[in-house]
Amino acid sequence: MARMLRALSDSNETRARKIGTTSIRRVHATLRSALTDARREGLVKTNVASDALVPRAERAKVRPWERSGLGAFLDHASLDRLGTLFELVALAGLRRGEACGLRWSDVDATRGILVVHQQIVQVDGQGYACRVCGEIHRGIVFGAPKTSSGDARRVDLGERGVGVLLAQRLSQDEERSAWGDAYADHDLGSLVRMGTRSRRSWSRRPSVSW
Repeated sequence: MARMLRALSDSNETRARKIGTTSIRRVHATLRSALTDARREGLVKTNVASDALVPRAERAKVRPWERSGLGAFLDHASLDRLGTLFELVALAGLRRGEACGLRWSDVDATRGILVVHQQIVQVDGQGYACRVCGEIHRGIVFGAPKTSSGDARRVDLGERGVGVLLAQRLSQDEERSAWGDAYADHDLGSLVRMGTRSRRSWSRRPSVSW
C-alpha cells in the first residue's frame, strides 16, 4: 500500500497532469474503507491501508493584500451595493459567512462593538426550514460561528467601523422602502435578502449576492 501511494506521487515527474496530494489522500481513504468492509466480511485478515503513511494535505499560503491594494479595491467597490460590507470585512476581519449573517441585534454602535453569533453557510440545493421565519430556504442556512469552540466572539469596531455600519443601515433602509412588504431581511445587516420575493418572478428564493 505504501509503495502504491509513493508510486502515485513519484509518477508526477513524468505526468503532464499532476496528481495532487488531495487526490492521493482520497485514493487512500477509498481503499481503506473498502478493505475495512472486506475485513469485516472475512475476505482479508488485515487492513493494510490503516497503517500506511499518506502525504500531508498541502495548504496554500495566504497572501494578504498590502495597504495600497486593499485601498484600491475598496475605492473600486465603494459604488457597489455591497461596498460597505467589503469595508466592514476589511476593518473587522470577519469571515464571509459571518459578515453575511451579521444581525443588527448583534451590533452595539454606542459601545462600538459587535458580537458574532452566527454565520450564513452555503449548502446543497435541498430545502431547510429557517429558524428565524419558519419558511423553507434553499442553498443557505444559518450556522454557528466558525471558531474552534463554536462560541460567539466580540469584535471591536472603532469609530470608522461604526460609521461603515451606519452607512450600511441607510442603504438597507432605502432598499426596504423601495421593496415594501416584499423585503425580508431577517434582521441581517449585510443586505443579504433571504426569502425576498423577486420583482420578476415573485418566487421565494434566498439571495446571497457575494
